Amino acid sequence: MTGDLESLRAEIARLRGPARTESLLRLAQGLGDRYHRAGPGLAAARPYLDEAIDVLAEAYAHFDPADAWRGQVAAILGQQYGLRHLAHFGADQDRMRAVPLLDEGLAFEHLPAALRLPGWVTLGQLHMSPVIRRLRNPLAMLRGLPHSVAADLDRAEECYRQALAAPQLGAEGTRGARSLLEIVGVLRECVGGVHPGALVKIFQRLRELQAGVSPVVVLGDGEPADRPVAVVDVPSTRRAPARPGFRPARSPAPDVSARRQALRALLPSGDQMVAARALLHETPDRTRTDRLVALAVGVAALDPDDGGNQLLLAVALWHRARAGSGGWPGCDDLGAAGATLRAATRLLRPLSPQAQAVAGELTAALDQARRTGPGTAGRTEPRRTHGPRTP
Repeated sequence: MTGDLESLRAEIARLRGPARTESLLRLAQGLGDRYHRAGPGLAAARPYLDEAIDVLAEAYAHFDPADAWRGQVAAILGQQYGLRHLAHFGADQDRMRAVPLLDEGLAFEHLPAALRLPGWVTLGQLHMSPVIRRLRNPLAMLRGLPHSVAADLDRAEECYRQALAAPQLGAEGTRGARSLLEIVGVLRECVGGVHPGALVKIFQRLRELQAGVSPVVVLGDGEPADRPVAVVDVPSTRRAPARPGFRPARSPAPDVSARRQALRALLPSGDQMVAARALLHETPDRTRTDRLVALAVGVAALDPDDGGNQLLLAVALWHRARAGSGGWPGCDDLGAAGATLRAATRLLRPLSPQAQAVAGELTAALDQARRTGPGTAGRTEPRRTHGPRTP
């Protein structure tokens, strides 16, 4: 196996740009296998996880925002950032990178169950971990958890219920997800204040529940050694294209209307073009923006020939660039926004006056960001224009 990894590293070193993608995915798969065999959470396994994250971060950057393969890679990369945070006590930056990646991956309706189930559980644990950290100070617990943590607990509960609703969840995974849901319930009792007499019982119950939940929850029947890593189906090297194609998993037909409804709830207007233009000038909120991009990517992937969806996605990517480009390495939201805008204008020709106004303002904003550098995207305001230029 070590020889195989060295061979892949040498192959990647000879390649440049998107041509590296297939080999990067194969190397990440091999590193994930070595990590799980070395022992998740053990110090000896950590170097494999660190390298796998770096490798997948580069591969992720080579996919277009609406590419269904990007959803799979985002889900795996988010799980690995989450694993490093939860099982190896990684920095909070790992959690901040993992959450938007998992949101993005889970927004793809055709994401395989092998990625969707652990994705939901990992995402729930990442939302719950800041609340758990507050338990380290028993004196602070007497004052109770602040009401601001309620949103994190709500999101964690939503994730665990999504996992429990999946028909593929094994017996061990069901027990783990139910224990996590019960932990959320116990933590809710701590919001606003805890009676001193109840504090000992609360900590005892949390210890009992956490003893049965590993940061790496097994989500299927069978021995863990038989499932060392969530595998991405990497295409054969005999195929001519450098980039992999996407084969939809066997899953129920996606609920397009539900996805669009969730996206509309985040938009400042029910009219697609009015909302897109408003987003160009709206001050980004990081959490909302990450969710906005994840949903916009999912909608665009479900209906890739809809130019309006593509234009809204381009604006959402620009919006996230202004908030800091997503927070993970190798992500060029400005470049992705330009490429998506070009696709949108091709699909929308001839452009309506509303679409022309949005495309023109976004083009001007991207031009300005390229002149001043991507680091100034958060301080760049789009100029009002009357028509698009080639982005």
